[in-house]
Amino acid sequence: MLVEAIREHPGRLYLAAGGGTLNAMIHSVERSEVTPALRQRFEEQAEELVRAGAVAFGETTALHLCMAEWHH
Repeated sequence: MLVEAIREHPGRLYLAAGGGTLNAMIHSVERSEVTPALRQRFEEQAEELVRAGAVAFGETTALHLCMAEWHH
């Protein structure tokens, strides 16, 4: 649904993706356990998001600090 809205408004809306996929991959493996195969799978997922229209990757982080009282 989001991609459809973005395609209807080129130049006004852009897609940032990866929070539910790339970020999950980052958090699922210890740095010392990253293999060439895992790195390739990560890159393939990122490329798939770009093919779907993503122009940025969002919520991909090694550490997330919650700085507001209302945030979990």
